[in-house]
Amino acid sequence: MSMENKEKPNVYQEVTKRIVMSLTQGDIPWRKPWNTPIQKGAFSYTTGKAYRGINRFLLNKPGEYLTFNQAKKLKGNIKKGEKGQYIVKYGIFIPAKDKKEAERLESLGQSTEHLKQIYIKYGYVFHIDQTEGIKSKVVQTEMKPSENPVGLANSIIRQYHQNTFVTIMETEQDFCAFDKEQNTILTPERKQFQYEEDWYYQVFREIAHSLLPPKEDKKKDEAKDELIIEMAASMLMNTAELENKETEKNTTAKCQEWIRILNNDYRIAISAAAQAEKIVRSITEPLFGTDEPDDETDESSEEPADL
Repeated sequence: MSMENKEKPNVYQEVTKRIVMSLTQGDIPWRKPWNTPIQKGAFSYTTGKAYRGINRFLLNKPGEYLTFNQAKKLKGNIKKGEKGQYIVKYGIFIPAKDKKEAERLESLGQSTEHLKQIYIKYGYVFHIDQTEGIKSKVVQTEMKPSENPVGLANSIIRQYHQNTFVTIMETEQDFCAFDKEQNTILTPERKQFQYEEDWYYQVFREIAHSLLPPKEDKKKDEAKDELIIEMAASMLMNTAELENKETEKNTTAKCQEWIRILNNDYRIAISAAAQAEKIVRSITEPLFGTDEPDDETDESSEEPADL
């Protein structure tokens, strides 16, 4: 596959800038509400599909989103003074000039990988509240507190165990870790945590840790791995409808560390979010089914013209 990128030169920098801006204000973007298999967050008005990957963290409000052109086709319009929200689309395509060659190779049963190119592009979408003349497709229902607030979290842990045969062992200790040799996640007892939600968050971190792909140079990828783990654990917390109750002091310290990591490698945010998404979906799809994303990597014969 050709690694010639078709991205706008500033896509990675722009994504990093927006996330760093949130972190500077003490807001960790991946801990905001986003889509889950149970209750959707940000999703496309036209397709009904959820935004995933880095776009989970770029869209700051749950609900339906449209592009300017999509709103126009629906004979609606964007309210005066409203600004679009930045999103990213990335994937693989075969350029139009190579399409005939691709068809020839496919007819011979040969690979077309060398003809494929990677693209990444950006666009802007508007929340339905920013539009006029467009009726929401969402049926409003009253949200009631769950009678078993940790039920979903336990289902996720059970599914993870079925996938991997890794067991969770609680003992009175001062650390949480994945023991690869014993195929066990070791955690302190729940009673050692001020909030039960924090116990689940630590377990989800180790679940993500255990599912990281093996690396040749672990030290080199340590910062990226930590970001993947953090994002995946936060996604699982949201899927389980649990709140992360970290103290403001801990949140401030983490924001400063993420800012350092992101500024050191402006491509890391998009890549880490995509890998965290894969980890989460490997566990949640057997539980809740497949909800194909609206914005993740795709593969087509030509580069798409619009988001």
